[in-house]
Amino acid sequence: MKSILKHNKKVLHQAGFTLIEMLVAVSIFAIVMVVSVGTLIVLVSSANSAQVLQSISTNLSFALDNMTRNIRTGYSYYCTNSSLSGNLPLGTNGCASGGRAIVFTESSTNTRIAYRYNSTEGSLEQRVSSTGSWRRLTSDDVKIEKAVFYVNGSAEPSGEEQPTVRVILTASAADGGVTETPFYLQTTIVQRILD
Repeated sequence: MKSILKHNKKVLHQAGFTLIEMLVAVSIFAIVMVVSVGTLIVLVSSANSAQVLQSISTNLSFALDNMTRNIRTGYSYYCTNSSLSGNLPLGTNGCASGGRAIVFTESSTNTRIAYRYNSTEGSLEQRVSSTGSWRRLTSDDVKIEKAVFYVNGSAEPSGEEQPTVRVILTASAADGGVTETPFYLQTTIVQRILD
């Protein structure tokens, strides 16, 4: 019986972890958790940046598509560096060296429509008719840094040269802190008069 008690005493002393073993285990666990949380934070930050980039890209695509669709079916293109604060100009005016605004007549309603780059607001704006007000095409999240309209062949079609409009945009995130990635977009629009 003495040997059994002696054996049980040994077993009791050998069960459990020492303080050093516990410290090592907790330290390893802490290191793994710090690395895991750091990775999670980087992933969340990357996802937020990707979402902002996607939002800016979508917003710019919408604005450019809106302008392209309307300009393509318009006529009597008038390109200018004016802010177009008064009545929208009539007639045509080409600007092979580029301008900050374009005015044209919509073919279906014969209404003058204008698009301009507002450098103060950092936005693209649209105005329908001389009595209309300027409406922002881009969201507050997008800062347009540069917008240039180039118009060639703006005179009434004579069959010799088809009018073309080239739009070049440079934009970035409005807050500037989320991403430093600039966006460069360019499109060439060839006039298509509807029958």
